[in-house]
Amino acid sequence: MDQQEWMGTFFAALPLTHRWQNHFHLAMPFGSTLQPAGMIFWQGAWHLFFTWMAQTDGKGTVGWLHTATRDFLRYTMPMPVLGPTLASDFLPGCITQCQDALVLWYTQQLYTAGGQVSCTQYQAGWKKSLQQDRPLSLPPLPEGYGELQNPYVFSRQDQRFLLLGAKAADGRGCALLYREGVRGWEYLGELHTQLGKFGSRWEEPQLVNLGDRDVLFFCPQGVAPQEYAYQNLYQAGYLAGKASLATQELLHGTFQELDKGFDFYAPQVAQHEGRLLLIGWMGMPHKEAQYPTAALGWRYALTMPRELRLRHGHLYAAPARELKALRIEESAREFSVQKTAAQTLPLPEGAEVLLSMRMGRAKRLTIELAYGLEVLRFIYDRERQLMQIDRMGMTNGGRGVRTFRLYSEDTLQWHFFIDKTAIEVFFQNGEQTASLQVFPEKNILPEMTLAADAELSEIAGSVWQLDSLHFS
Repeated sequence: MDQQEWMGTFFAALPLTHRWQNHFHLAMPFGSTLQPAGMIFWQGAWHLFFTWMAQTDGKGTVGWLHTATRDFLRYTMPMPVLGPTLASDFLPGCITQCQDALVLWYTQQLYTAGGQVSCTQYQAGWKKSLQQDRPLSLPPLPEGYGELQNPYVFSRQDQRFLLLGAKAADGRGCALLYREGVRGWEYLGELHTQLGKFGSRWEEPQLVNLGDRDVLFFCPQGVAPQEYAYQNLYQAGYLAGKASLATQELLHGTFQELDKGFDFYAPQVAQHEGRLLLIGWMGMPHKEAQYPTAALGWRYALTMPRELRLRHGHLYAAPARELKALRIEESAREFSVQKTAAQTLPLPEGAEVLLSMRMGRAKRLTIELAYGLEVLRFIYDRERQLMQIDRMGMTNGGRGVRTFRLYSEDTLQWHFFIDKTAIEVFFQNGEQTASLQVFPEKNILPEMTLAADAELSEIAGSVWQLDSLHFS
């Protein structure tokens, strides 16, 4: 498909009218929107690259698309950058700047006739189109490691380093560290942590410096579930601490998940002018059957951009400040109710909801999103300090229950973004977040109901209808 045909196909799919097509979550109107591949602020705009597959059954190959935005409201039309091809995938990596162009770093995963898979790390120049690409000149594969992918390039004290996700021969997931020298890239060794065997493979490693702290983002596969953690098939999280690149060591606290929902994986982070932004994939690998839009010609979405702040070794997330412009101001409703055990909120199509609750004597609180007879529940147990997300009341798509720790003495803060199928929730001013998808059977607006087992001291909040993203 040439550029003109691509543009015609894209705009012919707009406007989005199906009851399951999201309005303010970035997604392609056809094919499978997959993991973010890299993000950078360049020439006055955020440039986002993400992976995409023409097929929706998970059986095609993966390429890269590019879009740009100045405000996370208006985007350029996503255009193909890399592949896909019949015999290879172009996996996520990162983006750096070189003079007046960008450099794309990625993994090309090649499939041979005999069913073998080989991975090669590449870099490519890019302006408005791909200018050149060449394989990275890396030393021979270190003995005892395999499945290298997802190159991440960063600088420290005018020196460039490279991280690669990998799998060790003893079955551990890990990240390998390289340093750029006059003769090319030099292998330094494994980036050592105190985790021991934690997952069977690490994907998407990214090392970010935040003042006197370092944060290692990565996606460990094969982590065993626990009662209140690691409840997805694959996890996405971080270690916060201090990295010594000279000794290839990271001193850190506990591994923490970035999201407690059902549908979140493979995030990309980017820094600009003191801000750390994150965009993740609202999907889960090897769970294709949970996303029924595949039969309609599209699947998955990306999260809204989140702004991260590190406090006391924990990352707090908030919707990027630009997203306030999505609010349709004439739709704004504010409310405050004293001493009540229940409250019902009719919601507009595409809603943002801010809630603050002083629990009073209440020990258990339930918020329901009801789509007719179908119900999504958020249940808070104050005595056990547990939040539960219950998707068992939905008919289509993935179901199940997620439970995690959430601490509150008296006040609970909630921040909902409710799109057609994509829902994002920020708890306790971003102490925890949850991303999930629901696929209501009927095209009806949800109704939010709050109910407690005793009188709440106060319920206050605001509701807005949100505008759609725009493409040009």
